[in-house]
Amino acid sequence: MENLTYELAYHLIPKLDDAVIQAESKAIEDLIGQYGGFVLHSKKVEKKHLSYPIRHETTAYFGVIDFTVSPEKLIKINDSLKLNNHVLRSLIIKKIRPKIQIEEPAKEEASNEAPKAKTTRGRKTKTIDPETSGKIDAALDTALEKIDY
Repeated sequence: MENLTYELAYHLIPKLDDAVIQAESKAIEDLIGQYGGFVLHSKKVEKKHLSYPIRHETTAYFGVIDFTVSPEKLIKINDSLKLNNHVLRSLIIKKIRPKIQIEEPAKEEASNEAPKAKTTRGRKTKTIDPETSGKIDAALDTALEKIDY
């Protein structure tokens, strides 16, 4: 089966040293790799105040990792995180990225006029003809209809 993109958010217990926090973060990334996943992006772990206590802790180190892995291996990663005593809580969500395809309008004969540009707060913007704008709107509507909420 095809690898999908996921986001893992996790809280580490606040009583860890900086070296242990970095080691745990690296261990979680290695865990993903161990099950055939690939880490796309990892946010630096930061200490955060929790909105409510988790296991009697009011602060925790919070980290986020974006990764790809096959859905069958995701359960094993989640189970391994639950067994880690340094992880207070973790959550894995599937990231959905709609694919938008816009058909290029047929090229008309070249005219001597350059595309009109207007300045808005110091930035130049191109004007889009209504036909192209309509095609973009239709493509966006189609993509949004395909998204599952």
